[in-house]
Amino acid sequence: MWAKLMGAKSFLSKVMGASRKILERNHDVTQDHVIWAYRLFLDREPENMDVVEAKLANHPDTRSLRNAFMTSSEFKNGNTDMMFVTGSNIVIKQFHDNLRLFVDLNDFSIGPNIIKGVYEKDETAFVKQIVREGDTVVDMGANIGYFTIIMAELTGPHGHVYSIEPIPRNAEMIRMSVSENRFQERVDVIQAAASGQAGSINIFFDKSQYSSGGAFILANGDETPVNHDTMEVKTITLDDLEIKRPVKFIKIDVEGAEPQALAGARETITRDKPVIMSEVFPDQLRKVSGVNEAEYIQQIEAMGYKARNLDRTAYVKKLLGENRRVKTMIFTPL
Repeated sequence: MWAKLMGAKSFLSKVMGASRKILERNHDVTQDHVIWAYRLFLDREPENMDVVEAKLANHPDTRSLRNAFMTSSEFKNGNTDMMFVTGSNIVIKQFHDNLRLFVDLNDFSIGPNIIKGVYEKDETAFVKQIVREGDTVVDMGANIGYFTIIMAELTGPHGHVYSIEPIPRNAEMIRMSVSENRFQERVDVIQAAASGQAGSINIFFDKSQYSSGGAFILANGDETPVNHDTMEVKTITLDDLEIKRPVKFIKIDVEGAEPQALAGARETITRDKPVIMSEVFPDQLRKVSGVNEAEYIQQIEAMGYKARNLDRTAYVKKLLGENRRVKTMIFTPL
């Protein structure tokens, strides 16, 4: 009996060890992962190695890669018997007790997670902790307005939210949610991309995938990515806007254009010293702004800030390539 128990224990240990190795491999996407994803999800070979490299650059782990394929229009069109919706399916989600938000069920990267109450939970908790009644706050890269609506509730009738979003469809959904919650007097929706200078710019998005938060700009001189469409949008700088002062909080998530957007807010940041909550996506920072993670963080620290991770642990600088994972950073004035 003892030998059988020890044998079972040894077998279980081997299985758990193998499982750990599988989980560890989930963090490293290779060309083989991408090629087999095309074969398994789309039943075809990739068009060329350019699309493979594009997937590698945008999806640092297998979870992200899997999500990209399963939310693509090509996968949905070829698997209509599966539980995916098609077209635009906009509903109202009541959340945080009394708030109402227009969401699209077909926006798989955001909509269902908001519906299920699991969308950016740690970031939501931080915003609720930091934003106060009467504050002026900025939502750069507002998407469909999830944080805009939450912050409008927190600032109250004497505060103000400036919601900046370049994609016309997203901006319209924000306006709909603002009206639904009767927040018109406390929210300005600005349909533009926050940038380092006013003007216009081309935004690119994957035409095979529906995601309201995946559009991005490219560095000057870069070619349009394979299988992408483009849209020209207006750009503005925060420093040029006539807004209520002082700005207490900035949330920014602009798909790698954060250095440019914050460069256009330098005067506001220097004067008002707002707390900043920023997405940090190393691959997108490199592709869009030509900087690595450490260089971006140093840019903000040079304005008199201290960086830390969202979980309050100290930030340890890493060279580009050591950590490709998307993370949320908090910057507090010294």
